[in-house]
Amino acid sequence: MVQVPYSEEDYRLRVPSEEYEEIKAIEDEVLAFKKDNVRIYLLASGIMYGAGESIFESHFKRAWLQEPASLPYLGVGRNFVPTIHVKDLARMVKKVYESKPPLPDKQYIFAVDNTRKSQQKRLIAAISNGIGTGLLESVDYPDPDHQKKAHPKKTPLNLLEQDWRIPLMLNLRVKASSLFVGAGEEADAVDFNWHCKAGLAANIQVVKEEFCKKRGLKPVKILIEGPPGSGKSFYGRQLAEHYNVPHIHIKHMIDEIIHWNKEMEEGIAKRREVKARIRAHWEQLRAEEERKRNQTALSGVSKSAEGRPGTSEGAEKPAVIVEPEKPDTDSDEDYMHIDIKKRLKDFVESNPEGSRIPTDIINEAVRWRLNQNDCQNRGYVLDGYPHSYDEAFGVFFVQNRKPEPKYVVDEATGERVQAPDEMDEEALKEYLKPKFQKNIYPDSFILLRGSKPLIDQRLRSFGADTKKDGHWQADEQERRYSVWHANNQIGSAERTPMSRFFQENNTELFEVDCDGENFEMFESMRIYIERDGRPYNYLKSVKELNHKREEHLYEEETKWREGLRKEDDAKDKVAREQREKLEDLAYHRLKDILVHMHELKSVDKLNMRQFLMKFIIPVLTEGMIETCKVGPLDPVDYLAEYIFKKSSEFRGTTYNPPGSISSQ
Repeated sequence: MVQVPYSEEDYRLRVPSEEYEEIKAIEDEVLAFKKDNVRIYLLASGIMYGAGESIFESHFKRAWLQEPASLPYLGVGRNFVPTIHVKDLARMVKKVYESKPPLPDKQYIFAVDNTRKSQQKRLIAAISNGIGTGLLESVDYPDPDHQKKAHPKKTPLNLLEQDWRIPLMLNLRVKASSLFVGAGEEADAVDFNWHCKAGLAANIQVVKEEFCKKRGLKPVKILIEGPPGSGKSFYGRQLAEHYNVPHIHIKHMIDEIIHWNKEMEEGIAKRREVKARIRAHWEQLRAEEERKRNQTALSGVSKSAEGRPGTSEGAEKPAVIVEPEKPDTDSDEDYMHIDIKKRLKDFVESNPEGSRIPTDIINEAVRWRLNQNDCQNRGYVLDGYPHSYDEAFGVFFVQNRKPEPKYVVDEATGERVQAPDEMDEEALKEYLKPKFQKNIYPDSFILLRGSKPLIDQRLRSFGADTKKDGHWQADEQERRYSVWHANNQIGSAERTPMSRFFQENNTELFEVDCDGENFEMFESMRIYIERDGRPYNYLKSVKELNHKREEHLYEEETKWREGLRKEDDAKDKVAREQREKLEDLAYHRLKDILVHMHELKSVDKLNMRQFLMKFIIPVLTEGMIETCKVGPLDPVDYLAEYIFKKSSEFRGTTYNPPGSISSQ
């Protein structure tokens, strides 16, 4: 069945569903209004889009964020949804007011754009391809009973922004008004200044720019570089997560490109298979019909030979094969083979594992990846590439190759000769001039600094699993650092450092030492990136970030106070241990003192004269006599030495004073 488009004259035949009865009643009341010198026109608008979106806002947001990757459409998606850009609708109102079309022929006017095929699925596919991943998924229609319970007034006027499914359930194939599109859809038939004449799909980039401007969305393009081991990937992942942008690491990017849109390829392959089967089926039907037609023609000839020339009465007329409208599937042109994907796959498959991919292929792959929707919409964090000035130039500048010479056949001689160049010398020079790729160029360049000893210190803190990677083996790390240092050494006479490339292109550099505190380094990077203002981009607000920073500072202060408390506790413990040790020492000393005092008391009880006569005087006398005999140079020292020798005779003996038990 082919659905014939409605015309403006069919408006009297419209029968609304229950949800749209109120709108129909309002339209009838307006059309029935009669008053002298008052002309009534009613513009039946299609689903509006543009200037920020309302109905399609959910799809634009999902496609921009690519969360989820597939955009939803209802059922099989073949229903027709009339659309109109809001600017075109405003211009239509202005044109009707100025031109005052004749009544009643132009009282009910279709305010829709001139979309060639306005099926619901094609509209959603245009959004997905132009902004998102290109993937689609079918979802069920909303439950009517649930809709009535949720919306008791049964009018969709208040529901458009609440549920996108309600307006996209329309199935109206309407023809654009002749006031705005001439007969035969001629471009210059009507004097009307269209903004999006061909509809949403054909103007998706214009509508996307309007959506981003209205929502305050802009890409955040960051390049982070530094010597190997300085923390590029660590901070790159943090920045990518914070700004919700792709984290592009060369190693992962290559694998990603090789398997790019595998799901889409499989889906398109299946659709092509279905189309091929349908085509084969209809070719079989045509062949069968052609065979019947030939048999009928032969039968008519035989009957004319029997006396009824020129007639084939009684012969069955062949059925007319009317091929149905082609199913709404993506055409072969919807998936173009990616050249860089083929080049990467060919190189990987034809070279030994671990072979280094040529720089020109890497540069082309990076350019292609940065031109994808997610990078163009939200931005990116390019991690660790380019490494040198030449690689940076190769990524962000593209130089056209010199055109191949063309050959023609000389009419006079019949020989094949080279055709004259179509471009003169100046034009060729301009053509070969490197073209700056502004759309993929980073807005922020972060350079992590770190000396070799500092890098080695950071590497020692890596876990065992990380160190298993061949990149972090000692020999490989040494080689990588030497290459990076050679390419980026300041003041080198042989090579220009990569940072010079970005300085030459008026990019403000942000250099930071890699040994700082992680949170503070990240905050410094964020402040630099947002130096021209923080984009909306469905990110956390500055208020939330400030609250998070306050929480971090509070946590840091709590840790600091806890550290002070532990330090004080440790000092108290040491002091307590020292005090206990001193107390123990004092206790033992006190015991010794008590013993000594007891001994002193015992000595005090002795008869001093007896003690001296028995123990001291004899030895002292003997010593003095001996000293006089010897006559030493130092008599006192000699006497002391003599007494000391004699003291050995008394060692181990104890003096028992008179009256004691031992003496008795």
